[in-house]
Amino acid sequence: MLNSSLAPSDNRRDLGALLSSRLLEILHHEEVFLKAENKKNTLDSTSAIEHDFKYVEKYLREYVENNLENFTKKLKPKGNVLIILSYNEPFVLSLVPILNALVAGNNLVVKPSRRSSVFFNRIWIESGLASQLQLSIRVLNAPGELELETTISVMDAVYFFGSFENAKRVSKICAEAFVEFIPEIETADCKVFKYDAIEGESLRKECHSTLLQSFTHAGQICQRISGVFVSDRIFDQYVEQMINEYDNLLNEGMDVLIPRDFKPNGQYVDLIMSDINKSKPLMIFGSERCFAKIVIRPNASSDFVKNGYFYPTIWLIPFSDDSELISHLNSRKFFLGLNICASDVPWIEKLIQATKFTRYTVNVEHVDIGVDEGWGGRWPSGSGGYKSWIEHFSVPYAVVL
Repeated sequence: MLNSSLAPSDNRRDLGALLSSRLLEILHHEEVFLKAENKKNTLDSTSAIEHDFKYVEKYLREYVENNLENFTKKLKPKGNVLIILSYNEPFVLSLVPILNALVAGNNLVVKPSRRSSVFFNRIWIESGLASQLQLSIRVLNAPGELELETTISVMDAVYFFGSFENAKRVSKICAEAFVEFIPEIETADCKVFKYDAIEGESLRKECHSTLLQSFTHAGQICQRISGVFVSDRIFDQYVEQMINEYDNLLNEGMDVLIPRDFKPNGQYVDLIMSDINKSKPLMIFGSERCFAKIVIRPNASSDFVKNGYFYPTIWLIPFSDDSELISHLNSRKFFLGLNICASDVPWIEKLIQATKFTRYTVNVEHVDIGVDEGWGGRWPSGSGGYKSWIEHFSVPYAVVL
């Protein structure tokens, strides 16, 4: 397909240019189908799906320009790579990691989730892209345990996008086979907001932004803020403003964030409501017109607060004692990321040093995403696309003269 006499950097650049261009064509040709398939699988709103589509479109359009440095780095492929995908964020996951793994020069096996396999296959297989360009990509559809173990045993690395429980199972197989395991775990992120005082408009913007970040991806958890620990000095003011912003969003059309036909499994809703009630909150604020709820002052040690849910709920809890806050943060079931909003730099550093999250963001919204950062932007779940850049599907090498 490409000139084998070219330097590795030239090959990467040429393949990146060719693939990103072809993927853009497929994206536009299949736009209606892919958006409908996305909505069926993720339960996201039309606006959230449109945002993801435009993000990936821009990412592909600027792919070569944003990876010029990666093309010239001294890198070599990992070798045989397995990518296990989850169903959420299909526009991003079905394109970005696959693109980068191939451009890095790997022999690729992809296991799409059962729910998103149609989406993935339409882009890479049914379009003819893989066969026409003779791409080293094989699809592993719904393998049994033995087939999965056999596949992993001949891999050099496994990149995992999925649930915490499945990650534990796959990581065990990788450990027994001495295969590198690189996980991107889905889970909810929480937030800490520490200010002794804040002006009215600044607080309004903060509450508005937090609700957008919590409710935009209603059918997912890895994109959401599940709850906020708020300084007790402004907690009542924060709650009042949060409720006002909820009402404003409801009047402006909450269906932009949460589709009116959003109907998660009834048993799942019952489980969530049971967990909320067991947490004994001071108040549950919401509307009969919308699923979204604000849960005020639930027990910070409850399963509801510690867990993450595929449901548009957000909890608000006051804190005053640093040691108690740290204890609550370290008792969470997942540690993907912590979003910190504060101006006290020493306090921020103390909080980071005392907790065990994988990623931290400070005074940054998760909607602040740059296409040159891979997928996920600076938000903890993507952490600047740290699983999508070319170098993460490569190993560095040195030439000793």
